[in-house]
Amino acid sequence: MEINEIIGSNLAKLRKEHNLTQREVAAKLDFSDKSVSKWESGESIPGVDVLVKLAKLYEVKLDYFVTEEHSPEQQVQKVEEKPEKPASRYRYSRLTISLMAILLVWVAAVCVFIFVQPTYPNVWIAFVWALVASVAMAIVFNSIWGELKHTFWFISMFIWFTLAAIFLQLVIENIVFWQLFLLGVPLQLITILCASLIFKNKRTDPATIRARREYQKEKALQRKAKREKELQKRKEEKEQKKQALLQEKEEKKNKKTEVVKQEQSEQVDNQQETFIQDLSSPN
Repeated sequence: MEINEIIGSNLAKLRKEHNLTQREVAAKLDFSDKSVSKWESGESIPGVDVLVKLAKLYEVKLDYFVTEEHSPEQQVQKVEEKPEKPASRYRYSRLTISLMAILLVWVAAVCVFIFVQPTYPNVWIAFVWALVASVAMAIVFNSIWGELKHTFWFISMFIWFTLAAIFLQLVIENIVFWQLFLLGVPLQLITILCASLIFKNKRTDPATIRARREYQKEKALQRKAKREKELQKRKEEKEQKKQALLQEKEEKKNKKTEVVKQEQSEQVDNQQETFIQDLSSPN
């Protein structure tokens, strides 16, 4: 056998062992199914880069494609990976830790309210400061585990809650200083500008752009493969309907032929009976 026939035979054998169609292999390699058919029939030979992709797909070494007799060493041994814990479990654990830390803040606020109330009537302000501390805890935990955009939301909340807590604390002391909230405007603008600058740099990062393009390309290939599968399925259904109609027509034709034959047979029988009667009847 020539080298192109050996490669084609091995490709066809591996594809069938992995229960794949030529169309599915073509979708995975971003080629047409005609190209895969030519490779397997020996009409053409895939390039080295394509053979590398096929070796990864079929989990074999490159020399597997060009040899007629194969050894176990040519098979790539899979490394058993430890099953990863689902992301939802990690997410639940992190959320639980964050909520426990925030609840400790409120437990402390309740303790202050219970033990200090007899001597300080306006101890309710402890709950306002507990709210500020809760937002601060949310900023810390979200910076470690959460998304960056949520961190800026928590920072904005922290700015205005802190200003509100200071304002109420001053009101308790009979000092009304509403101008304090004007300080929140530049602080909020700084937060917005920092967020826009960070997200802009993140969007223009070459690695991020490359990853986004690869993701879009992969999605496009998946959509293309899905459309091709749907078209193939519709084509098969159409072919099945066509075959069913042809079979139905053939059955009708056969039934009609049988009816005609039966009528002819009856007619012949009637003619024979009439002839026999004519012969047996006296002149």
